[in-house]
Amino acid sequence: MRNCPVCDTPNSTGKEKHYIEKWLVYSCHRCMHLYLDHPEASQESLSHYYLTNQTDTDLVGPDTEARIASLAKAVNILTPNGGGIDIGGRSSNLHLVTGMKTLGPGEELNDMYNTIVLSHTMEHIYDVHGMMKMIHNHLNKTGHVIIEGPYWNDYTQIGTYDVHWQHINKFRMQDYNVLLYVNGFIPISDDILPDYRGFKCYRVVGKLEKTP
Repeated sequence: MRNCPVCDTPNSTGKEKHYIEKWLVYSCHRCMHLYLDHPEASQESLSHYYLTNQTDTDLVGPDTEARIASLAKAVNILTPNGGGIDIGGRSSNLHLVTGMKTLGPGEELNDMYNTIVLSHTMEHIYDVHGMMKMIHNHLNKTGHVIIEGPYWNDYTQIGTYDVHWQHINKFRMQDYNVLLYVNGFIPISDDILPDYRGFKCYRVVGKLEKTP
């Protein structure tokens, strides 16, 4: 069983009924974040599904175009001279608008970057803290990380909202910010975004925390 994806606390409690197939819902006894797990889960299997069954390439329309345009604007403001990469964005059009490199969600960064984007990716990541450590190690000192994805207002919606098993991390808005703090980042801005594919969406920008 994995630790809490937000605060990294082990031994979470409150196992609920089966979410779908073998996936179970767990509640962190420290930060109350809800997340899914099952005994055969791995980042490799999730990344394979994400890369082979991702449907964003099939989507057209104003909500998709608006999301990409808004994200591209944020990227261009933070990184006017380039040097960014989009993790999990192989199927998006962000790289066409900004010229950003893209990386699959199960692949390793091998360079330093001014901006690292995870747009509708983090909810699919099994080893969240491993991902955040990799980002921390490959972000330039003055760089930024942009995380955007669906959020929950509260957890009373467990049976009615965002029930897709791929979304194994059920982030609230505060969870995204805590995730940055515990991994050595400082949130510097955030926005509630227009709904995308029926999900309420949130974007937070973080920078590396200065050390003495």
